[in-house]
Amino acid sequence: MAFASLHVAKPANRIIYLNGDYENPAGNSSTDSFTVPSGGNIAETLNGDGKVDFRKKFRVRPRDTDVTIELDPVSPPEKV
Repeated sequence: MAFASLHVAKPANRIIYLNGDYENPAGNSSTDSFTVPSGGNIAETLNGDGKVDFRKKFRVRPRDTDVTIELDPVSPPEKV
């Protein structure tokens, strides 16, 4: 399995959760990069109520080494 380095450009300064793992935050969108496997992935943020307020489904190709995405707003925010 191949892996790539993910950078989340927007929203800035938010805790990022990957692939539905809400127990273990991956890191901060403004300062961190995240290692993600090839194939389909999901990056999300949670608001103060613990609901998903930004999300992006994206695909990493086996030859990708760096991927940059912007998360889309979820309106209304969705329960985890």
